[in-house]
Amino acid sequence: MRSISCCVRALCSRARQPCKLPQLHPEMHPVLSAALVEKMKISAPNEVQTQALLPAMRGRDVLVCAQTGSGKTLISLLPLLHRVLSAPPARATPGLALQPTTLMLAPTRELALQHESVARQLAGSSIATISGSMGGDHDREGDVSLVVTTPARLLEQLSLGSVCLGRLEAVAIDEVDAVLCGGSAHDQRMPDIAMELLHALRGAGQPQMLLTTAHLSDAHQALLIQEFPDAELVRQRANSAHTGILVPSLRQRFHYFSDDKDAKLVRVLQAATEDPWLCAGSALVFCSESLTAERVHSLLAAASPELNPVLLHDQLLDEARASSAAAFRDNTSRLLVCTGVAVRGLNFPSLRHVVMYDVLEGVADFVHCAGRTARRGQKGLLTCLVPAGAGSRHGTRYQHLHSLQPAAPLTFDQTSHDNVDGVRKN
Repeated sequence: MRSISCCVRALCSRARQPCKLPQLHPEMHPVLSAALVEKMKISAPNEVQTQALLPAMRGRDVLVCAQTGSGKTLISLLPLLHRVLSAPPARATPGLALQPTTLMLAPTRELALQHESVARQLAGSSIATISGSMGGDHDREGDVSLVVTTPARLLEQLSLGSVCLGRLEAVAIDEVDAVLCGGSAHDQRMPDIAMELLHALRGAGQPQMLLTTAHLSDAHQALLIQEFPDAELVRQRANSAHTGILVPSLRQRFHYFSDDKDAKLVRVLQAATEDPWLCAGSALVFCSESLTAERVHSLLAAASPELNPVLLHDQLLDEARASSAAAFRDNTSRLLVCTGVAVRGLNFPSLRHVVMYDVLEGVADFVHCAGRTARRGQKGLLTCLVPAGAGSRHGTRYQHLHSLQPAAPLTFDQTSHDNVDGVRKN
């Protein structure tokens, strides 16, 4: 009998005929098989993808917790797109509600748009998706079986009658702890808005649930298992007794300061421009509040105009947010000043340096913010600016962040890699 590993590798075959996968699924649609290799340059799944795709492609619920940049988007999208591409095309009727068979939810508009972009990479012109705002005219020809959006926008469109979930077969929820579990890592009850969302999703039956995140507290894991008792839990192995959620290739530096915090930030970024490896990539500065981000952006626009700093926070108009994310992603800008709207899930391939101007003390938020760099096996640097009076490496306030342990390394079998060996150790 073929091994599981061999079966999953068949996902990435260049063959145009459906890939025979007796242990995974009778067929993987050839459009997806070809796109994985030819467009995404992925020749084989990593360990987490292997473990999660087996039950997911068989239609089972899965709950996946693995490091940032480990390929969880594919775990969600491949089963959804296979369903859509393997089914007869569903045509949108002008003026009537959308009736998707598959749905992908993300906590922010930016992340929803990123997922839609990946879906288009995988499925090409074979499928039309509606993402982000879901507003406006959907008088279109073609398959509209996949909707990618945020929970808030979905509930709004359901209340307006613009979307109907009567045909829904499968749902993927990325950053599921943020979407369903509330703000505190110790919450043992889902907030009312999450229960309203689940009620809407289950209105016409029990769709398959594909749930992913980079970190789960014990309380959140228990909450999700209680709500989805049939879901198969897939967690990345750890290098120690700690839950393994930090990326192994991430380097951390904690800079303590007693004088001007803004001056310290400018010095840190100036030093980065003199580092051959860091200056070849881009940098992200995280601030906890929109007003702080506005001020820091103005500071850095004056101090480092050559980096063309851009700003991203949730108080900006959608067009401004999209413009900033696009400029940073295509390297028009090499410095992004942002708030939590960019912390979860967003992938910026050139990002090598994350600076926490405001250090996130919650483990989940810390892990997600740090995880914007050192993705897909590449290296990255995290710099935290810490007031000298807040403690030291052995103090209590930040001790839990210093002691976070990396996950067991994943193998990313790709046809090409960037050269990222030049980062300096602490």
